[in-house]
Amino acid sequence: MLGLIVQVADARLAIDVRDITQVLPLAQLKSYASAPRSLTGLLLLHGEIVPIFDLATLRCGLNTESRLRTRLILIKTRSHTPAKPFGIVIDQVLDVRSFDEQGFQPGRLMLDEQGPIEVIDLEHLLPIDVCDWLESFSTAEVS
Repeated sequence: MLGLIVQVADARLAIDVRDITQVLPLAQLKSYASAPRSLTGLLLLHGEIVPIFDLATLRCGLNTESRLRTRLILIKTRSHTPAKPFGIVIDQVLDVRSFDEQGFQPGRLMLDEQGPIEVIDLEHLLPIDVCDWLESFSTAEVS
């Protein structure tokens, strides 16, 4: 199986590529007033509004700095939890590599020559209040 290795703050994380629909350069996002703190903004993509969350804010309360290497990863989890597509901001994409499927389990730490890699659990990435907000989010007044 393939995993996308990303940098978020000082951590290297692995994401199952089957949960990723696109990896994009950081785009201009629209603000949304009544949103969770971790919402970076809204992306208008192919006529659809996609909420984008800062993965560093979700994990450790930090904000990802906007740099040329910063990326948006659009997520559509296989179990559809949460049901609506969303995106995450990460510092940078480091690598794509094959992993043993049994070893590539959410929450698991793997080691390579550069140190630890944590497998992200996308099913439980967003806190309950953010999932509730995302479920109720249908159309937005984009400012």
